[in-house]
Amino acid sequence: MQFTQGKPVLFGYKFWCGAICLGYICWFQPYQGKNPNTKHEEYGVGASLVLQFSEALTEAHPGQYHFVFNNFFTSIALLDKLSSMGHQATGTVRKDHIDKVPLESDVALKKKERGTFDYRIDGKGNIACRWNDNSVVTFASSGAGIDHLCLVSYYSWKQKKKTQVLQPNMNKVYNWFMGGIDRADKNFDKYQAAIHGKNWYSSSLVLFQIGLTKCLVIA
Repeated sequence: MQFTQGKPVLFGYKFWCGAICLGYICWFQPYQGKNPNTKHEEYGVGASLVLQFSEALTEAHPGQYHFVFNNFFTSIALLDKLSSMGHQATGTVRKDHIDKVPLESDVALKKKERGTFDYRIDGKGNIACRWNDNSVVTFASSGAGIDHLCLVSYYSWKQKKKTQVLQPNMNKVYNWFMGGIDRADKNFDKYQAAIHGKNWYSSSLVLFQIGLTKCLVIA
């Protein structure tokens, strides 16, 4: 049983899940604490889960895939490992997980026009990009590049109207395919069991309150 502060339902079991962008879960694993004995643990908790997911997926459905995940999972080492397995990946990334890539700082980008970005490509084809949107966000990808640039709309409070800014392609790929777990979570909410009394309180929550972490696959 897991306690999650700030959630509508405070107690329940948590699961790591992988899903397609339509919201169908194709792999899951119960959360076992901070230090479980897992395969690929040298890559860290998040990355090892992605690698377990990729192995289970390709065992059941052989092929090459493009994985999309958030910054809990993403690292350059994970992108390299997935590439060696024949897969591609895209995700947001934390500052300490990009191996000191010399990107322009968040502070410097924030002072520039919205839509400004800076990127670097390493010798293995991985791309790290930092983009100034509503806030500065950093992406890393082995399968989606900067081109083709696209335009995205937002409301400018300074100009009092809608305007457009440039967006690198990897940002578009991430936004397009990242909603699968949220969609699955929404579907779960539609089928929650009614709570009939105190004796059933815990069992109802255990069965239906599933904490889902974003880790998606594009088939």
